[in-house]
Amino acid sequence: MCIPSTDHEMCDVVRRAYTSIPWVTPDRLQAAVREVYPTAVVRRRELSGEPMPTWYVFRERASSGRASG
Repeated sequence: MCIPSTDHEMCDVVRRAYTSIPWVTPDRLQAAVREVYPTAVVRRRELSGEPMPTWYVFRERASSGRASG
């Protein structure tokens, strides 16, 4: 799942990378997408009961917004 989903160019980059990588993993997909989008991040969502995990591909790293301390 691409975020933002309205960035069709990025989603195409993700699809092409996903289908071209043998034994694709989130780390390998992130490395491939970062060739075009250097700050892209791939995260794997694992929910109990899901038959297959969902991968989220973010165009940019999100700031944590958490206060330290």
